[in-house]
Amino acid sequence: MIRHIVGSEDREDLLPRPESKSKDIELQPFTEQTNAADPSEEMKRPSSTSDVVHLILDGPDNPSDEPPRFHSEILQRLEDIPRRLSLEIPFKVRVLVILGYYLFWLLILRSTLSSYLGKVPYSTDKGGEKTKILSLACGDEKRIWKGQNDACGLNSRDCSPRSLDIPSELIIRCPALCDIGSITYGAREVGDQTVRYENFYVGGGSDDGDAYTLPYRADSFPCGAAVHAGVVSPIFGGCAKLEFTGPQFHFDSVQPVHSSMSKSTKFDSFFPQSFRSLLWYPLFWLGMLNNVTFDRLAVDRFTLKDIAAMPGSVTTTILLLLLILTGTVIQAHQLWKAGRLRNYIIGYCTLGLSIIGLSHIHGLQLRIHHYIIGLVLIPGTKTRGYTAFLFQGLLLGLIVNGVARWGFASIEETNLSLLRDDSAGRAEPPSFLGYTKKNNSITWTEVEFPTTNKQTEKHPVLYSVLINDVEVYKGPDVSINIAELTKNNTEFGTLLTQAVGYHEEVQVYIRIASLGRKGDQRSGYCDAETMEITQSQLKISR
Repeated sequence: MIRHIVGSEDREDLLPRPESKSKDIELQPFTEQTNAADPSEEMKRPSSTSDVVHLILDGPDNPSDEPPRFHSEILQRLEDIPRRLSLEIPFKVRVLVILGYYLFWLLILRSTLSSYLGKVPYSTDKGGEKTKILSLACGDEKRIWKGQNDACGLNSRDCSPRSLDIPSELIIRCPALCDIGSITYGAREVGDQTVRYENFYVGGGSDDGDAYTLPYRADSFPCGAAVHAGVVSPIFGGCAKLEFTGPQFHFDSVQPVHSSMSKSTKFDSFFPQSFRSLLWYPLFWLGMLNNVTFDRLAVDRFTLKDIAAMPGSVTTTILLLLLILTGTVIQAHQLWKAGRLRNYIIGYCTLGLSIIGLSHIHGLQLRIHHYIIGLVLIPGTKTRGYTAFLFQGLLLGLIVNGVARWGFASIEETNLSLLRDDSAGRAEPPSFLGYTKKNNSITWTEVEFPTTNKQTEKHPVLYSVLINDVEVYKGPDVSINIAELTKNNTEFGTLLTQAVGYHEEVQVYIRIASLGRKGDQRSGYCDAETMEITQSQLKISR
């Protein structure tokens, strides 16, 4: 094999001479700018409508989806640290480091949350006796009061401490941020008032002359009442001692200690059960931050009825839609630059048609939970720019928050489940016909329920009568005599007699619902009818 060794003379001949330049090709030094040209500069102007459509769907001639680059040399070096470490550190060492990192955070979470999530909390007094602490949510608590209207049974017997198997004095533990968490989103009746989208607690307030608060009506949200009275912190949560105080004959409206809450609801009549709270051990509960941000916005659910009903919800919804629209436009531009917009348009159009189909299922309502919004939108952030990173974090947070708090809630719900125990939206309730002075009775209309053979039955099995939001009568009659009711229902009669002796003139609020032969055939409760009762007279006013 003969090798030809190029000498210095040959090398000089091989090198291009300065005077011999090509007329067609001009050599330029390589730079990063010439290599990464802006695709928008290389695009040709579209000459027709079809060219515009193809340009939108297919993207630029040279698609690009580059990760963000920092202009600062220090920031760029920090950005390159993970890449350099992955190249310099062996794979086995990297695995051990990652496992150690996970173990570190598991130990941190275990040390801070294990006692809250895995152990029943107790309080130990000086004598060593343990008292169980009841962990409550910010809102409605079935363990304290089973529910509104007839949920507690006749004379609220099913909601007494003995029936609920709880002591007359107990220690409760409340989570953080109950100033917002104690808002009622379903309508709740308090006499002739309807409370919705406000903190739900009736009466109460702090009493400067006593360690205990003033009495709250027993169907108030316990943790919301404790925050309202200043017993529990709205930011950190805490513990309070709750004492049931039996019937009360008046509940005033009191301003809250914290400005982030609304004043309590006034109720100027008697109620069979109440409670007071006492400062016990603040900062006992460490609040988690999963409901700090969007839950404080003035929006309940993305349904037209709820948006129209909640104050400030229309403005908040418009701002959220503008935010989503802005993010959609930004991400659509990023996907277009990457040449992937066509596939996403097809995918989201298919998804939109599926959602439209779900919204037309008979008997069910489309319910877009915020974790579903995250699941739907997060595929559209599959780019590597700054905005994609921001949107991914936001949407992933919505998914984790929603699933952790409510589970994988269904995208379709029944009309009944959307009512949240709200009587509005059910079958039409009976209406009052008036007061008959001759027999001292109140009469209401009969209600007809449809049967399977498309006929109607004139008389439902039962009517439920509430006085001061507590059921006092359930039966087939379409009228009641108040005097006879006080004799037949001794618990109600005793309470009414005590209230008349306390006030001399007592206002009571009456609401009626009809119950059909089947459990699902029932109406809502009608608006409250106000009656003024004295020892000498009984009159009805509208």
